[in-house]
Amino acid sequence: MGQARKREGIDYKRWWDYHRERIPADQWAYVQKIVERMMGCRNPQSGFARYVCPKCYEERIVPFSCKTRFCPSCGKVRTDQWVRQMAQELCDVPHYHLTLTIAKEMRIFFDRDRSLLKLLATEAAASVREVIAAIYGDIRVGMVYTIHTFGRDLLFKPHVHLVLTAGGLNKDGHWIDFDGILGSKLVVTWKKRLCDHLSGCHPQNHPIHTVLRRVRASLQSAGASLPPPLLQNGA
Repeated sequence: MGQARKREGIDYKRWWDYHRERIPADQWAYVQKIVERMMGCRNPQSGFARYVCPKCYEERIVPFSCKTRFCPSCGKVRTDQWVRQMAQELCDVPHYHLTLTIAKEMRIFFDRDRSLLKLLATEAAASVREVIAAIYGDIRVGMVYTIHTFGRDLLFKPHVHLVLTAGGLNKDGHWIDFDGILGSKLVVTWKKRLCDHLSGCHPQNHPIHTVLRRVRASLQSAGASLPPPLLQNGA
């Protein structure tokens, strides 16, 4: 492991000392374990398989990979496998790609309590269904959604990506195409549901309620603004 750190030019102790305070205490052991495994990826000192030709006795050493999601090599393999699986399950119809973010002031609460991240996914899906029902009635849609906990700058910015069918099945089983989705209505619905859920989960948490009041105030201002834009096919 020491050779791997030296080879990559990484001062692991300095990195850990610098970033440790930014990692929730209940995740220290897991993060350290994953980083250690990732740094030893395909390093023979971390384990290997030896293959020997029965005829010429030539040997080949194949180091083990770390198989972690965060490894640039192993993680890419897992991502490609997931994409192939999803591509087989998706309906052969047009889709929307939606991204739902949260207010900057709310990030700290999700950073301190990572169990709340599941709330982002469930409320995002519920918000989409609520808006679609308000526009198109009782329609069953197809959705794939996932949480990203970081932005392009690799800072903690949790948000939800959704792939949504541009249509759905009505009660009779007939396919109904969507003309579009009211984007601003979706954003307001999403943030309102998020505020309501957080408020109910933490009725005595004054810092959270202070932030939620500001978010709700911004939503009221948005509701009084110009008509919302329309998300259309291919948007």
